[in-house]
Amino acid sequence: MTCSSAKDPVSYVGRETGRRSSILQTNGDPQRSLKMQRSIAVLWLLAGMAVTGSELMQDTVEDLMNEHFPPLHTSNCSQSLTDLLLLRQEVKLDEMVKLLTDIRDLKAKSTSSVSRSCPADFEDFEGICLHMGTQVMTWLSARTYCLKLGGTLVTGLQNALIGRSFVQKSSPPDHVWIGGHDLFEKGKWEWLSGEAMPTDSSFWGSYLGVQQPNDGGSGEDCVGLYGQDDFDFHDFPCSWACTPLCQVVISA
Repeated sequence: MTCSSAKDPVSYVGRETGRRSSILQTNGDPQRSLKMQRSIAVLWLLAGMAVTGSELMQDTVEDLMNEHFPPLHTSNCSQSLTDLLLLRQEVKLDEMVKLLTDIRDLKAKSTSSVSRSCPADFEDFEGICLHMGTQVMTWLSARTYCLKLGGTLVTGLQNALIGRSFVQKSSPPDHVWIGGHDLFEKGKWEWLSGEAMPTDSSFWGSYLGVQQPNDGGSGEDCVGLYGQDDFDFHDFPCSWACTPLCQVVISA
């Protein structure tokens, strides 16, 4: 059946009512005609209600569909797709940044672990590797001793102060060699690195009330830490037998 052949219930009932009324009128039975008219009226009313209910049902279904499945508009759909693609790219970038950060941190940790590994017989103390000898020797012998271990006598003001703390925490001898001297020019104190040594009382101690360095009148050209003066700097004769304090600087 095609759409053009479908019958409208209201129109159909109306036509049937007119046809049946004409039939009843020709039969000439008034009571029977009245009952028939009432029945037709009821059918007509029911048909109208059915049509109205169908229209209401259709409107309700359409409203529910629009509420839960809104129609797609071309511009909004394109924008939503663009936003989704951008969001995925942001997520991928965040993951990549996190991965690269983890790799960097792991590499730094690995490098730090390797670089901060002190040689045998050295102790990691406040960023440098330190070793205090077990025998006493002259300043020149102490320098050779540290070189053979792969280091040098403690050199540089900061390292010397760290070395001083390192010596104080142990049970040290009274005289400890470090890498300071004025062998090249009298009164010009310098480290083995060639850097100038400070000569003020902030780092140098005193002996019998005499401020160091004073040369002592007997060629005191090498620097050591003196235990009876809280291991402040003192100038000693380079021929004295003192304990060497060696260092190996480790990279940051």
